[in-house]
Amino acid sequence: MTRYINALVCRVPGFAVLLPAIMVPFLLGDSYTLPKAILLQLMLVLIVAAWVGKVITGGQLTVDRIVVHPAAIIFVFVLVLTTVLSGAPAISLFGKYLRHEGLFTWLAYISIFIAAVSHIEKGEIERWLKLVLLVALPISVYALAQFLGWDFMPYPAGEDLSRVFSTLGNSVYLGSYLVLVIPLALGLFFTAKSRARYLYGAVLILSSLALILTYTRAAWLGAAIAGVVFFAICARELNQKSWRLILGLSVVIVATVFVLLKATPEKSYIGPRLAASFNLSAGSVASRLGFWRTSAYLVRDRPLFGSGLETFGDVAWPYRPDARIRPGLADRPHNQLLYLASSVGLIGLAAYIWFLTIIFKQVWRGVRENEEPRDRVLLAAIFAAGLGYLVQEQFSFSQVETAPLFWFLMGLGVVLSRRVSSFKLYDFKRRPGPLAVGAVGIFIGLSFLVILNIRFLAADYRYSQYLDGRDGDSSLSSVVALNPYKNTYRNALGAYLFEQGRMSSDKALFARAAAEFEKALVINARDKVIAINLAKTYSILTETDSLYFDKAIGAYGRVLEIDPLYTAGHRSVAILLLQSGKSGPALVHLRKWLSVEADNGEALYYMGAVFDDEGNKAQAVEYYRRAAQVDTAFAKKAKVRLRSLTE
Repeated sequence: MTRYINALVCRVPGFAVLLPAIMVPFLLGDSYTLPKAILLQLMLVLIVAAWVGKVITGGQLTVDRIVVHPAAIIFVFVLVLTTVLSGAPAISLFGKYLRHEGLFTWLAYISIFIAAVSHIEKGEIERWLKLVLLVALPISVYALAQFLGWDFMPYPAGEDLSRVFSTLGNSVYLGSYLVLVIPLALGLFFTAKSRARYLYGAVLILSSLALILTYTRAAWLGAAIAGVVFFAICARELNQKSWRLILGLSVVIVATVFVLLKATPEKSYIGPRLAASFNLSAGSVASRLGFWRTSAYLVRDRPLFGSGLETFGDVAWPYRPDARIRPGLADRPHNQLLYLASSVGLIGLAAYIWFLTIIFKQVWRGVRENEEPRDRVLLAAIFAAGLGYLVQEQFSFSQVETAPLFWFLMGLGVVLSRRVSSFKLYDFKRRPGPLAVGAVGIFIGLSFLVILNIRFLAADYRYSQYLDGRDGDSSLSSVVALNPYKNTYRNALGAYLFEQGRMSSDKALFARAAAEFEKALVINARDKVIAINLAKTYSILTETDSLYFDKAIGAYGRVLEIDPLYTAGHRSVAILLLQSGKSGPALVHLRKWLSVEADNGEALYYMGAVFDDEGNKAQAVEYYRRAAQVDTAFAKKAKVRLRSLTE
């Protein structure tokens, strides 16, 4: 029994190598990230179950000293505490749809590192690194096939497929993954003494091509820094033949990219992507600068423990320095350190940086002091891969697709550079009672997590049926019943009922839609999209039943509390108030609307109408005139009112 448990705890963390290749096409609404997230959480279950079994059967659990370093303990404690304190605990626990990076996922990352550093032997490390490259080979080939238009996955018409993403579902994720792969390919390429070098060279070429064709600038930067670091460390280990090989591989990569882009000029974006990197006033660079300022303001207000994992996109709206920042990217600040600072606070961020510093310091010590040249090269590859990954994260963010591999590789690096013996964490023979109770509790908790993940898979399968146009109401109702923690599902049900009510003019359907939106806001009270949908639903109900007026105003008030600069909310409230004859309160929202959009003709026209009704002719004329000058849609109305006032 002990032998099987030992084998389990040594092998399970290695599934992090396979995760990037996992996807479930056609059967799930989230074909890419959800399968990886569920497998990752099942890895957490198996690792912890193996630890419990190991302690019970063997009497003790041994881990590397780095695992019980205060930095690691503080970081885990803060992760748990901030989840408890989060404004949306369910979101922070399970993560958001298409992200799935809540507390359970972070615990899985850390468990992979602990298992790798505590149970994998030095002699196994090269085999694991080779497996990384074997998995990367088909992923890179698939990416190149996508670039050439050969793909078995169906995509919506008009979707931009010029940036490859392979099995990771996103070009940024693929770039992040390849930043980890390329230094390892370099390390194995230079240490290989057989025909295996051809395989590693092929992986190096294909993964480099795939990286370039992601058009992900953060990944380009990370890979460039990783390459510079690797060659700086290994300069003395490489002979003239090695440098000639590198030159030859570089020529092959550049020539192949040139041929590919010449053959598909409509996908040639390297120049524009690089040029856009220096445009600080528009595009994604300007958006990132705005997100960084937003997260800094958020950290200023919540410095200790942040707002909770996966909540940045919900709590950050009031902190935007510019309302025109693209809202679709606001769920992450596109800087991992700022994301952690805003999510788990400065204490959690400090512990995270401290922990990573300890890890990289130990790997670097191995690079400098290891007497075996082969091991030094492999350590240099791991060190460079980890450093490049962290660099690209500062312009991107952590992902379920790639973070497990990062933590696994860091564990391998610690093992390869180890100089101290393991640390005995627990001795079962001395204290059997507390451990038995703890083991039962852990078993119950892990069983619950397994059941939840099975339900989550079933829910997304049913959701995919809805997306395929089947079952509608009944399908979405079953989805919500299976997974009530993902607001994407409940919002979809509410939106479906809303559209059915609009087509049939059935008040009961609108009422059901409102009820679903209300339930979703219990899970996450600051979900802007759902709050807007609720407000729109109550607004329509107000048209036939004035009793819903206060609910509509209250719902829009909630939206504006989430995002005070949301001009459509101020517009809707102002119109509702004007329709009910409450021009004074309407004027407040019109002024806030104009504070964001000073030249909005509709807002100017309604301002003129308010002053017109109040008998303030001078102010009415001023606003009507401005509306006629800036907005053709309201120019005719404004001119008619102007003539009536000036004639």
